[in-house]
Parts: sequence; structure tokens; C-alpha cells
Amino acid sequence: MDSDIASEHTYPLDRPSRHGLATPDLSAPEVPRRLSAGAAVIAILLISLGLWAVIVAAIGALASALLP
Repeated sequence: MDSDIASEHTYPLDRPSRHGLATPDLSAPEVPRRLSAGAAVIAILLISLGLWAVIVAAIGALASALLP
């Protein structure tokens, strides 16, 4: 296989693609910062309280449907 033909099928990162869709110079979306330890604890507590609320509501709905 000729080297020119082989290079046709590869797209190096330093060159835009054949169709012009690669735009490496555009600003990438911001990577979210990690939560601090306190914020992580608060988030975990809120999520667990939400899950408990869903579980209690489901049990209550089942109990009211089963018990006359």
C-alpha cells in the first residue's frame, strides 16, 4: 500500500478532518470542579433523605391499598 494512500485514512490530531468538522481551537466546556468535603456530605445526606422519602411514600401507598 502506498504511503500517500495510507495517510488518506488517518486523521492526525494536528490537522482538521477532511470535512472540516474538527475544531480543536474552540474553547472546551468547563470541567466542573470537585465538591468540597462538606458539600459532598450535604449532597449525600440530601440524596439519602430523598430516597427515604420515596421509600416511605411507596410503603404508605401499598399499606393504604392493602389495608381497608
